[in-house]
Amino acid sequence: MGWFRRSLFGTPKATLLPATVSDGWDSDGGWNDWGPPFNAAREGYHQEAIVGLLSTEQQVHRIVLPLTIHLIREPTNPYDRFALRIEAQGAHVAYLRATIAAQVSPALDAAGAIEMWVPGVLVGGGHRHYGIHLWPDRRLSPGVTIPCSPEFQSEMSWPP
Repeated sequence: MGWFRRSLFGTPKATLLPATVSDGWDSDGGWNDWGPPFNAAREGYHQEAIVGLLSTEQQVHRIVLPLTIHLIREPTNPYDRFALRIEAQGAHVAYLRATIAAQVSPALDAAGAIEMWVPGVLVGGGHRHYGIHLWPDRRLSPGVTIPCSPEFQSEMSWPP
């Protein structure tokens, strides 16, 4: 399997940027030095799917779990034509915030791509809501720039 699929429609008018993070990023702990990730996801309706990624032990404690985040275009989404679905370990866990997706989706479309992978973390647990945070300036696959304004900077203390 390749890191990304291209759209079957049209000739690309833009080029994807190269990956900036190598495989194994989540096992060496180096991501702790990257600075705090951005809270760029809307995961409120997907808490059950997120909990499904965790062991019973992980559900009891507050956690920061590195995850490979798969961003997938949903151009036929009836609520947002720029929608980008977020999957982790094959589960639909969130959507990229609409204000960010509105900038990322046209760039992916122009490059003829329908998906990309980025590093992220699942945070929360105990008695708290779970969240999906990502590093917008890092890519695990060829992709596009993900703009994030400071308002989406994670409020958690970093490193965890």
